[in-house]
Amino acid sequence: MTETLIRLTTARCRIDRLDAADAPALAAITDASVTEQVHFLPTPFTESDARALIARSGGDDVFHAVREGAALIGVIGVHRRGRDHEVGYWFAAAARGRGLAREAVAAVVRDLA
Repeated sequence: MTETLIRLTTARCRIDRLDAADAPALAAITDASVTEQVHFLPTPFTESDARALIARSGGDDVFHAVREGAALIGVIGVHRRGRDHEVGYWFAAAARGRGLAREAVAAVVRDLA
């Protein structure tokens, strides 16, 4: 499944590809509260790091944008592990506590099933 991009819409979110133009917003939402939890992200996570993550997305490791309206509010990574998938995610501090991550991740998991 990770060879193709997931494009989904939920009641409040749109899940699609991360684009090079997302690099500034991605850097802005990936603060220390995220990088302390996601082992492969450097601290601080810069716009250059964001561009590199977007550029390497594909194949067995695809990173998807989660948008609320036009705003980038989170990232969902889908990673192929043999015949299985691993799903990871992070969301902007301002997007937490409203059930958006649960809604978006649940949609991705359903799509993978």
